[in-house]
Amino acid sequence: GLFRRLHGGTQHVGKVYLPPDPTEAERSEQISRLRRKLTAAVEQEEFERAAELRDRIQELEGAAQ
Repeated sequence: GLFRRLHGGTQHVGKVYLPPDPTEAERSEQISRLRRKLTAAVEQEEFERAAELRDRIQELEGAAQ
């Protein structure tokens, strides 16, 4: 209804959503998954996707400090 009309959808799009206080283990696992995806994106020459993944990794690493 209204939410979909105002926002164009119901899925989060944009910056990485971090649940409240993820554990260090959860954050590390997410970073590892993103790094594997980053490697695959570079190998497939999907550089725009690789840049998005790099930015997400940096956000997560920054949140860990």
